[in-house]
Amino acid sequence: MLQLAQEGKLSLDAPVSRWVRGVPNGDVVSLRDLLAHASGLFSANEDRVVRAHPAYRDPETLLAIARRHGAMFCPGERWRYSNTGYDVLGEIVKRADGQTIDRAITSRIIAPLGLASMRALLPGKSPADVAPAVAIAGATVDPGWAGAAGPVASDARDMVTAWAALLEGRLVRQPLLEAMTSALYPMFDPGTFYGLGIMVFDVPDGKSTLRWIGHAGGAPGVSALAAYSRADEAIVAVALTGGGSAIAAANLLMKSLGTAGRRR
Repeated sequence: MLQLAQEGKLSLDAPVSRWVRGVPNGDVVSLRDLLAHASGLFSANEDRVVRAHPAYRDPETLLAIARRHGAMFCPGERWRYSNTGYDVLGEIVKRADGQTIDRAITSRIIAPLGLASMRALLPGKSPADVAPAVAIAGATVDPGWAGAAGPVASDARDMVTAWAALLEGRLVRQPLLEAMTSALYPMFDPGTFYGLGIMVFDVPDGKSTLRWIGHAGGAPGVSALAAYSRADEAIVAVALTGGGSAIAAANLLMKSLGTAGRRR
């Protein structure tokens, strides 16, 4: 989305109704609101029936579910994660860029950076060579279920490479990079904040607080995180299947880096 804004193919401040009809409050919800999860659009995966039967659903179906629930709050009022908002963004990418979200991610990020393990998943499809989710309790879902809300599978090395490229300004120029964290919304967990497709973490470290810039995510049986620590001048990435916490594992890795640095 930021690359498309940079190229003048869309405006982040345009109303979503300019691109997709039928979005609650679509005349006043901006593309920027969708990116920041501040649109108030209900996330269809929270619907009781959808939660009982997790599976890929096309964007039109998900948007119809969101319409039944109606807007949760006025755009910009507060933050609430919405997978459906990102599905709408995926439709906007298709219309503005002339290619589906998986092809856009491949041609704009994966191929230019030479990321051998990373792939953009076709919505609703899962490659045979991607490690399956492993749930401790309950059912898992295929990686492709999330559509545009989570369409990437990767090993940790390529996650680090992609994140470094973003922060170094190789994917979007500096003004848009700065815009990603210029307005932050408090998330559910204390010390976590959301910008434009990016998260900021205030991580307690004894008497001080470390700041990470990255993104965490997960689904039943899978957990992932990529984050940059300014204090350590390092990027850490973790991708897990099973019941582990990617954030906890990343914290241990960062602490190990700090200890090694002090010994040197």
